[in-house]
Amino acid sequence: MNASMLIQVTVTVMFLVSGVAKLADMESFHMTVFEVGSPAHMSRKLAWAVPVLELFSAATMLFESTRVVGHVVALGLLCSFALVTWSVIRKKAAIKCNCLGILAPERFGPITFARQAVLASGILFALADGAPFSWNSVSVVDWISSITLAVGIVLLYILLSNYLHYEPKREMRD
Repeated sequence: MNASMLIQVTVTVMFLVSGVAKLADMESFHMTVFEVGSPAHMSRKLAWAVPVLELFSAATMLFESTRVVGHVVALGLLCSFALVTWSVIRKKAAIKCNCLGILAPERFGPITFARQAVLASGILFALADGAPFSWNSVSVVDWISSITLAVGIVLLYILLSNYLHYEPKREMRD
């Protein structure tokens, strides 16, 4: 397993999880799209388009013949997300990010921007590396190791986000 493979698999898993999580809580994501400034008549369409494009990107990153397309779509999405994040930070608005849907409760902020930069850097590294992998050129052990590590990285991020944004419920006292 090489670094490029791990990065590509991690980005693929991140986009897969992100797309599914947004679809699982579409109403909340739609509210986020509206709150960041999307026109009301387009916010529902954009709310559906984002996770569909994330899933498309994840699916195309899986195959050698379409990997570059997946990377380009992912970079386009990340650039769009970064612009939205920058806009929200500049406005000092407290808007729920919904980047990973209900899995990672956080608001737009510097951590959101940093995550987008790390993912974009990973994609650029994988593209520049020039050492693509294919299903039949990598051992099963390398695939299992890469997928396990990628899922672990994404889960670690989700757990950390939940830990940092945990708000205990207050109990009412008589």
